[in-house]
This record gives sequence, structure tokens and C-alpha cells, in this order.
Amino acid sequence: MIAVFTGFTFAVDVPDRTDYFNGLAISASGAAIAFAAPFNGGPASSPVPIWSGAAITPAGAVVSVTNVTTTNATVQLMLGGVAVAGTANIAFEGY
Repeated sequence: MIAVFTGFTFAVDVPDRTDYFNGLAISASGAAIAFAAPFNGGPASSPVPIWSGAAITPAGAVVSVTNVTTTNATVQLMLGGVAVAGTANIAFEGY
């Protein structure tokens, strides 16, 4: 009996990367964040990195991230629907 090779599937897995911004000072008008190096994309075929974050101050503020690209993002803190100044810890994950 002779084995016959009829095809194959090629897959590549690249290392994940996380950029951390801890204690980030954010003005009421927001903060522009530039990543250390461009991301190639995010998890689950997302074209940009995903983010997670939490406000440190003021109490009750919520992190809002917009304009995410492979090279940068804009971060703002919202309290009761109003932009406020404060600090936050934010992480961007991708590859």
C-alpha cells in the first residue's frame, strides 16, 4: 500500500501582545494614546486591538475608548454622561 498525500492546511499563530497604560492621566477633553508599536489586529479576527479598562478617579467614572486603530486610540472618562478629568488603568490586546 502506498500513502498518497492529497492536501494540507496551513495555520499560523502569532504571539499575543498587551499594551498597558496604568495610572493614565486623562483630561476632561480626553487623552490620545499612541501604542509602543503598531498592532497587526485584535483577537477573533478583529482588525484592531480590543481594550479593557477601569477608572481610578473620580469614583463612579466610566472609561470610554473611541477611534481605535492599529496605532492609537482616544480615551475619555465619563461621569453621569459628562466628560471629566481623572485617571484610569487601560489595556489594549492584540497581536
